[in-house]
This record gives sequence, structure tokens and C-alpha cells, in this order.
Amino acid sequence: MKQASRTIIEVNGKTYLVKFGMGALMHFSEPFGGDVEKTMQQLQAGGVQQIKAIGKFIYSALYVDSLYREIELDLNLEDILDWLDTSPISQLQEISEVMAAGISAISEVKTPTIKNTTASKKK
Repeated sequence: MKQASRTIIEVNGKTYLVKFGMGALMHFSEPFGGDVEKTMQQLQAGGVQQIKAIGKFIYSALYVDSLYREIELDLNLEDILDWLDTSPISQLQEISEVMAAGISAISEVKTPTIKNTTASKKK
């Protein structure tokens, strides 16, 4: 199953649905004060830093989902990093594409403009 911002991964013999939505992004970006630019820099850093950031984002997505469904998450960050370390490059590429789709969907949300109704009433 693969949707725009969702994918399924298997870690330690168990299957998990990973959704990269607003909750995951908020949890992941907390250490950066919610700064989306700093968050994106972490995900695009390259090398070990990028793999670690991807692992943290995956963990954030799983953690937020466990809170939403009121279940205990039976993985920790080290489990995710070990899984990433043993995954083929093609799987890392797929995860990166799904993450990018999730972030893109969030960043495309437009803030509505509020019309100044006071000025029009005075006329």
C-alpha cells in the first residue's frame, strides 16, 4: 500500500503503516522550534546526518500514530535506525519520496485571507 504520504514498512518482523502528515512534522520539528526551514535542512543534510533525520522523522510518524490510536509503540529510534542501516537504497529512496510527498502536501495549504469588513461598513 502506497499513497501520497503513506507507506508500509516492516521492522523487526512487524508491519507498520507510516503516515508523514502534520502530526509527524510537528513532532519532528519541535527541537527546531517548529521552524520548517531548519527541519528541511535536517532532512536534506546528506550523509549520516540525513539518515539520522529520516529515522527521526519515521519515528515521529509512528509515535504520533500510536498516540492517535492509543496504543503503545513497540519500537524506539534505534530500531528505526537499525532498519534504515540494513535497508536497500531503493527502499530508502522510496521512503524519501513518500516523506517529500507528505511535506509537499502540508506546505501547499494556503492560508485564507481575511477581508477587512470594518472598512467596508463605514462607507
